[in-house]
Amino acid sequence: MRKHLFLDTNIVIDVLANRQEALSAANLLQEAIEGNVVLYMSALTVANITYIMRKDMPKDVLKNKIKQLCKFIKISPLSGYEVVNALNIENPDLEDAIQYFSAMSINADYIITRDASHFRYSSVPVVSASEFMASS
Repeated sequence: MRKHLFLDTNIVIDVLANRQEALSAANLLQEAIEGNVVLYMSALTVANITYIMRKDMPKDVLKNKIKQLCKFIKISPLSGYEVVNALNIENPDLEDAIQYFSAMSINADYIITRDASHFRYSSVPVVSASEFMASS
């Protein structure tokens, strides 16, 4: 059975901006293209990426790159349910809590991030892209 992997915003930005751990994140995309894993990101990630990267590349280029990623990365649900649950847990970073509940909504097998400490409360295993690739 294919693993369902939820990508935190920083992992998707790594791919788009060719940042730290970009190779491992790109390897995850390749695994999805080959049908070995199912990748997800939340709608919040798309909004975050658009805002964070707005000065790094032209709007139309960024939009096209996100469209390309959406061919291989599914968008997980983000509704009032995830937001209210995020507001009700002890976590200093609301965005990460929202991401966590979005991952829970798709029954993620793993959350892939570079900031594992932001998901200390997670009942879902949290690993980096390189850690996941090394273990698979």
